Amino acid sequence: MITRSPGYMLRIAPHCIDLNIFRPLALQGRKQLAAGQYAEASRMLREALALWHGGALMDLTESGFDWPELAKLESARLDVLEDCAEAELQLGRHHELVQELTAAAEGEPTRERLCGQLMLALYRCDRQLEALAAYRRTRDHLVDSFGVDPGESLRRLERAILNQDPALAPPTGEGVSAPAMMLSRR
Repeated sequence: MITRSPGYMLRIAPHCIDLNIFRPLALQGRKQLAAGQYAEASRMLREALALWHGGALMDLTESGFDWPELAKLESARLDVLEDCAEAELQLGRHHELVQELTAAAEGEPTRERLCGQLMLALYRCDRQLEALAAYRRTRDHLVDSFGVDPGESLRRLERAILNQDPALAPPTGEGVSAPAMMLSRR
């Protein structure tokens, strides 16, 4: 720490900053996801997510500081969570994801990809009514807050759940299933 007017300046090595570790892990995890290497993608994305302990710069935001960059950082964390969920849904880990996705969707009710992943995980856990309720919550929030309906991919997933589409079944081997393609942000 160096004393400088009007206060102090902290010098930290770049490799000691979590964000500088998070970004390359997220990038590599996404490359693995795109290559269909779901187990490795999950491992790397989970490692990136493990660097987060609460919100970005939470101690400063509680003191009243607010920077636009904080919203970007939170969005980046949620993007990685969604990518990780995509990989883990491909690995058949829907039971393990339900609680985490439920909490994330409650905190971010307008993220359609997140809602879709929660719906799929619930459906694969034989919780069809809860999957449809998650859709309704997101739809209601979007309509009440912005006057818009969910996008086509989320509406298509709702119809697939209502029809008990066999394509929603957990994957049985390597390869991308139809639901993952429906929920992908690519």
